[in-house]
Amino acid sequence: MPILGIIASSKLTAVSSAFEFIARTEINSTQSSITFSSISTSYQHLLILGSVAPNPANEVTTIFTWNSQTGNRSAIYIGSSGSGAFAHDAVWLVDYSGGNGSNIFGSFEHYVPSYSNTTYTKSGVSIGVVESTSSHAPGSVGYQQLERTGALTSLVLTGTSSQSFASGTSYAIYGLKNS
Repeated sequence: MPILGIIASSKLTAVSSAFEFIARTEINSTQSSITFSSISTSYQHLLILGSVAPNPANEVTTIFTWNSQTGNRSAIYIGSSGSGAFAHDAVWLVDYSGGNGSNIFGSFEHYVPSYSNTTYTKSGVSIGVVESTSSHAPGSVGYQQLERTGALTSLVLTGTSSQSFASGTSYAIYGLKNS
């Protein structure tokens, strides 16, 4: 039996069917930002998946801006660059992603529990891996805090000041309901 048949017949399908597709975008030219507006609040939690190609062809950091909020946010990352571990404090919600070299993609997952709740401060966790043409392929895990109690209904993704997203970069958002 093909491997996909094994997965399809396992209980993994019950887990994957719990997530409902909300939106996806894939760019076909270099862009400095990608916007998701009017994110539905009918879900309990969000999962954001990214497959990122950097421009210029080096590692890119994806900056998350929720509901146009540029202050009162923080993040910490722990990862490896191949020559040792690093820790990074940031003043924005970020995910480490993108490859080192032309047409090389990095991938990440970013989970935001209770994004639609209007009582709790928002937080998120992420994991990212980076493909590379060098002798190492760095990765990271991160925690982000957004000092905001309102529901998260829009998201703008950008690179840092000298970075943008190359053609083929894609992001997808999924919602998860507790019921």
